[in-house]
Amino acid sequence: MATSATQAEAIKTQGKLATTNSLTLFIGLNEPQGNLAFKEGRYDDAIAAYTKCIELSPENATFYNNRAMAQLKVNAFRQAELDCTSSLQYAPDNVKALWRRGTSRKFQQQFDQARDDLKRALTIEPQNKAVQQELALVESYLAPAPAAKGRNIPVEVISTEHAFQELQNHIAQTTSAQPVPPTNNQQPSTTLTSILKNQPTETETTSEVRSTRLPVVEDPIAPPTNMLDFQRRWRTYRRDPVQLARFLKAVKPDQLKSLFQSTFDADYMADILRVLQSNFVSAEGPRVVYDILRGVTQIPRFTMVQMFMDRQEQSTLASIFHRCLSDPRTDAALKAEFAQLQSTYGC
Repeated sequence: MATSATQAEAIKTQGKLATTNSLTLFIGLNEPQGNLAFKEGRYDDAIAAYTKCIELSPENATFYNNRAMAQLKVNAFRQAELDCTSSLQYAPDNVKALWRRGTSRKFQQQFDQARDDLKRALTIEPQNKAVQQELALVESYLAPAPAAKGRNIPVEVISTEHAFQELQNHIAQTTSAQPVPPTNNQQPSTTLTSILKNQPTETETTSEVRSTRLPVVEDPIAPPTNMLDFQRRWRTYRRDPVQLARFLKAVKPDQLKSLFQSTFDADYMADILRVLQSNFVSAEGPRVVYDILRGVTQIPRFTMVQMFMDRQEQSTLASIFHRCLSDPRTDAALKAEFAQLQSTYGC
């Protein structure tokens, strides 16, 4: 009996070793495949290979970390964040996992959390220049947006009495009469003064030319330089529909795809519809509206966002299409383009 028990235990041990060896061999094949695929830019293949490794060894922090690296390359920022969190569960001081999670959170506009991850990484490796640069970038997005620049335009404003005298001289010249110099007791007629000043009876107290300044005239809004700059400024401008409209106008429609990438959601769609519903059609013209709406359809997540538009948003969109189609500037060719675009939006 003792011999049989010993043999059974030996067989069991051999089975475990065989299983372990098989898993090790399988992982040993897939991890190099994942690394090679990543180096060659085949990121989806790399993700698949690392996933197989994770399935066989779910407590290995390296596999999660490697998959997160590949997820970042395909802009799967949320998945990358989750993989880094899993990696940190098994290796809390893994600098690469902290760095990559900070990066993934940055792209999701979770700047405070991204900063925390990167600062924590620097407490472990204070001289890590890549993490230092990433932290500096994140902190720049957390800094308050600069106030809109403007310029003061000096203009000369001519007093009412001076303008009245100029008018008298002009009348005298056109009738071959000599200009009549004003006297201290001579006042322009109330009616003419009112016309010149757009006020009932008020007159200026001096005939000298005065210099004043008009209200600030805002400079044109500069187009965004990259995705993060675009999203940061969009959040700032969305509080003011007028400013948001100016910013949207500054963006080339064919850039919307790269600027939004995988961050496009229902809130962004609502913002765009709110801008276009205002006086954008009359101010900018149907062609500009068409280009923007068509640019939105090129954004990767457009189909999903469009499917979940509520009734109010659908009504707003229908109103925008109606205004564009009824605008006299919309010719037959543009109407045909709008009809096709309506089909894409499901209107």
